[in-house]
Amino acid sequence: MSYAQELADRLAVDTKTILQSPFYREIFPRTVISPRRAQTADFLTTVGGGRMAAGVGGPITGRGGNYIIIDDPVKAGDAYSDVTRGNANHWYDHTLVSRLDDKQNGVIILIMQRLHLDDLTGHLVEQGGWNVIDLPAIAREDEHHRIWTPYGEIEHVRRAGEALHPEREPIAMLEEYRRNMGEYAFSG
Repeated sequence: MSYAQELADRLAVDTKTILQSPFYREIFPRTVISPRRAQTADFLTTVGGGRMAAGVGGPITGRGGNYIIIDDPVKAGDAYSDVTRGNANHWYDHTLVSRLDDKQNGVIILIMQRLHLDDLTGHLVEQGGWNVIDLPAIAREDEHHRIWTPYGEIEHVRRAGEALHPEREPIAMLEEYRRNMGEYAFSG
């Protein structure tokens, strides 16, 4: 689920690309896209999985899942609109949350940059019961993360003041963004 069907479709293409990659096929050799339903925005796998791509507010009636991923439910340019944020929060509360097939063990994952105090993340954190993973571009304090992968456990340490991905966005570039954007916009 994303703020627009176009973004949801692009993420679906990315998913299919990964499922067809040699890396993925090595780890999950039996999981392939089923010829019975292989549309980009709505496909099944040969081992009973599937993926449906939809925009926020899009047609999901009658559909559900065990893992629902929401990626950027509000476009950054619309973050200051009370109506747009309210629509996303209302859609979550009154439509999406009821779509988990297994209400006790199903998982909803929200991926987004913080855009406003009352964006969907703020709305859900206020309700309680969420695990929040906060990955600031520049670490505010020392971080220690243990990550379990198919290849074993990895420990990642990041010190206060270090960039999240220094090869992509070095600290000097991030500091320049902060100066040009202002603290509030940069923090998002």
